[in-house]
Amino acid sequence: MKYYFVGIKGSGMAGLALIIKGLGHEVAGCDINKDLFTQRFLLENNIEIQDIENMDYSNSDIIVLGNAYFDKYTFNDKKVITYQELLSTIVDKYYSIAVCGTHGKTTTTNMIKQVLSDFYLTSYLIGDGQGYAHPLAEYFVFEACEHKEHFLSYHPDIVVCLNVDYDHVEYYKNKKQYKESFRKFLNQAKEKVIINSSLSYKRNQCISFGLNNSSIKAKNVRYTEKGIYFNLYVNKEHIKDVFLPFYGKHMLINSLACIA
Repeated sequence: MKYYFVGIKGSGMAGLALIIKGLGHEVAGCDINKDLFTQRFLLENNIEIQDIENMDYSNSDIIVLGNAYFDKYTFNDKKVITYQELLSTIVDKYYSIAVCGTHGKTTTTNMIKQVLSDFYLTSYLIGDGQGYAHPLAEYFVFEACEHKEHFLSYHPDIVVCLNVDYDHVEYYKNKKQYKESFRKFLNQAKEKVIINSSLSYKRNQCISFGLNNSSIKAKNVRYTEKGIYFNLYVNKEHIKDVFLPFYGKHMLINSLACIA
């Protein structure tokens, strides 16, 4: 199949284009005539990027329409799907792990991808333009963005929730609506939810991480010039002493999510 991505330089679109190419399809696309950091990954993988003002999709079978261009173009002669629709088909092909939250999604998705990749063939979609897929991969790790409730398009096996701080106020009318959208997404996890212990959520197969009352817990935390030292506890059992070459409580929390 030949896919044509409209808005291919978008951070999610670029990663998804790389995934589709990794699955053996032909890929091209278009975007604004401006250098963006995501195009480096596309060019390294020999993906053609056209000027959106002169797009040529005549040889393509499927048009993938980025969210920024959803209402701007029509393609009456081609099959058109959205970013969310295409990503949802990828999610269903693998044992999938979705990372959601207002902050830290890119960092934590990258962490989980790196850890899993040391042991398993792992496909991934990261919100910094990175994407990779292999038909025989065992896992798929991806960012799930709450913008306009797009993450409700996905039904992953595991959902990792880092935090929930009111955002995207142009769409969500209030904090209650924002939190309820996250709750809906957590309920869509097929197997389990891994969640920051500071958040209020309960279901069967729920694993918490954090500094207090957590299944996965960091105790005796020390922040130093070299990084973070802490004792790792799993279900109240001391597992090991850990050093991370990171700085800040937020990086500790992201790391605990990855460990969980």
